[in-house]
Amino acid sequence: MQLASRTLVLAGLIAPAFGALALGAGAAADPLSECLNPSGPDFASCSAVIASGEKDRDRLTEVHVYRGIASANRGSLNLDSDRVDAAIADFSQALMLNPKDGESLTNRALGLARMGKLEEAAADAAEAIRLDPAYAPAYRARAVAQLRGGRLEQGAADLDEAIRLDPRFAAAYLDRGLTRFNRGQIEPALADYGEVIRLNPAIVWAYINRGVLYERTGRLDQALADYSEAIRRAPTFVIAYYNRGNVHRAKGEKEAAIADYSEAIRLDPAYAQAYTDRGIVYYFMDREDQAIADYDQALRINPAHAPTYYNRGSAYRSKGDADKAIADYRKALSLDPNLAQARTKLRELGVTP
Repeated sequence: MQLASRTLVLAGLIAPAFGALALGAGAAADPLSECLNPSGPDFASCSAVIASGEKDRDRLTEVHVYRGIASANRGSLNLDSDRVDAAIADFSQALMLNPKDGESLTNRALGLARMGKLEEAAADAAEAIRLDPAYAPAYRARAVAQLRGGRLEQGAADLDEAIRLDPRFAAAYLDRGLTRFNRGQIEPALADYGEVIRLNPAIVWAYINRGVLYERTGRLDQALADYSEAIRRAPTFVIAYYNRGNVHRAKGEKEAAIADYSEAIRLDPAYAQAYTDRGIVYYFMDREDQAIADYDQALRINPAHAPTYYNRGSAYRSKGDADKAIADYRKALSLDPNLAQARTKLRELGVTP
């Protein structure tokens, strides 16, 4: 059977990099305070402050930056393009009010990098560094642009500098962990994710990425613990259930794997790979009909996925339906001529690939 691929990701691309107003004991919340809330800016409150005709340019700059952060942070842990565009628009408005605001440049750089506008992102980050060479988040922002552009050495150097300037900069350790993984430095990457968790245990991606590394190096119990902690902290985080399902499957814990894949599907009904992998578990439990139903759904979502045709062909073959098995193996080969397993299965069935 084909195994699903699992990837590490750059996460937490836009984050507050400056101070906020704090409410005194017993103080009533007002839109400005709610907008500049240190535990997380409120989009509607920031919009209310902007609509009120605030005249203080410095305060209005800050409000636009915080609304940009709120735009990016609304909803799921995965940023969509509309939210990032809205965030970039607010950071740009802040820069119209104060062109030398390094925090706005840095946050806009992160947003632009997220949208694939890497040269513009790098330019914003470089300007923020020029304005303040000791501002660690600007080096991290430039690193994000470099890493997304495949410039690993330059990105790694900027992350090292960000951490040198601010040894408690959790997001920089998170990104450096990914960089080290991509350079084959597994144990240093694990150390970076451990530091993220020590500095800020609420950063869920640190558990996910460390779990992936544990999984890929055969430390399944540690991977399981990290994915479970990610789920405890973010109960609707789809990839955590999916990854934990993969670990349960690797450990032979079939019912637990099915439960996690099912929860991933409940949270994201369009998650084709979760259907495929749940189908694989059903297949190995001799529940071919359920496996085929999952493969069917996966192919409705992603009809160009060769391994799912291969897997469905195996389920049909197990049921004794050679014609359907042959059709699926041939379809798999037409999509991926390098899928040697499908060629082998066709030969076993006495058919020329």
